[in-house]
Amino acid sequence: KRPRYQLLLGRSSDLVVVEEIKRVELEEKEAPLGGTVVPIELGLPGMVHALVVEYDYSTVPRRAKLVKPFIVLPFPRMRAERMRQRTKALHDPELGIGVYLHSWSG
Repeated sequence: KRPRYQLLLGRSSDLVVVEEIKRVELEEKEAPLGGTVVPIELGLPGMVHALVVEYDYSTVPRRAKLVKPFIVLPFPRMRAERMRQRTKALHDPELGIGVYLHSWSG
């Protein structure tokens, strides 16, 4: 409710607003994904973007150390989009959409 720092989605211009904090039960199943960015390895159709996943902070300004391709998925509003953007994911029954959790290992 009172974050110490601003909430960002990756860039300082991507500000986030928290409307509600609550616990939800997510079930793993085949579900539509959207309104998110996922690794290209999922094989879902969408806009491909090369995104930095690791920076080298030993130089000023910082430099990209590792760049990987990701798919930007629009929120699936139409039935065709919901069918096209399906994969095994954690499903939020209230929103009726899958939630993709990224796993970073190094």
